[in-house]
Amino acid sequence: MLTTEFVHGRKLTTVLDELHHTDPERLGGVLHRLLDAWFSQVLHGGLFHADPHPGNIMLTDDDTLVLLDFGCAQRLSDTARRGYFRVLQACVVDDKQVIADTLATMGFTTRSGNPDTLLAFVSAVLDQVRNAIIYPDPNKGWPSPEEMMQQVSHLLGRLQQDPVDTLPGDFIMLARVFGTLGGFFLHYQPKVDIAALVLGYLTRPLDNQQAA
Repeated sequence: MLTTEFVHGRKLTTVLDELHHTDPERLGGVLHRLLDAWFSQVLHGGLFHADPHPGNIMLTDDDTLVLLDFGCAQRLSDTARRGYFRVLQACVVDDKQVIADTLATMGFTTRSGNPDTLLAFVSAVLDQVRNAIIYPDPNKGWPSPEEMMQQVSHLLGRLQQDPVDTLPGDFIMLARVFGTLGGFFLHYQPKVDIAALVLGYLTRPLDNQQAA
């Protein structure tokens, strides 16, 4: 049996485009909840919507996020979920050895066996989060296109020197999701307290977040 429900709302980017010019504070609030929703799905739920393009996200009049079309979803094993949580923890304190060991345990490998390419990839994905926690500056914006190209160029150089041979399938879906979400932040440049959001997860036991 297929059941459907009609939801009153507007496409996420339509609303964000309006708020970008009229209400930056509300814009930041919406994008904060968007990022929080996927952190919760990945780290707490272990099951996440894997196709968050603008057509699959609506916003109601009271700013409730509505996710559509769960035809593309990814489940994480407890081992994977805890592994990604550990990588996030280690990235914040810049513990490269723990990052490398955890990724190896999860099935990430490079052609040479050296973890430098994997560490460069984690750095590209999570340095923005780490810097927001260690050097909080509410007036500092998100990376410029030039800074992003510099980072991508460095990563591509590492990949050419020592390619990644194996990646867990769930990571490919995660990269797709957070690449899409990151595009919203780079485009709209919202003021979002990333430090508070991430630390809210890192300072509580992983499996007790729902009760917290």
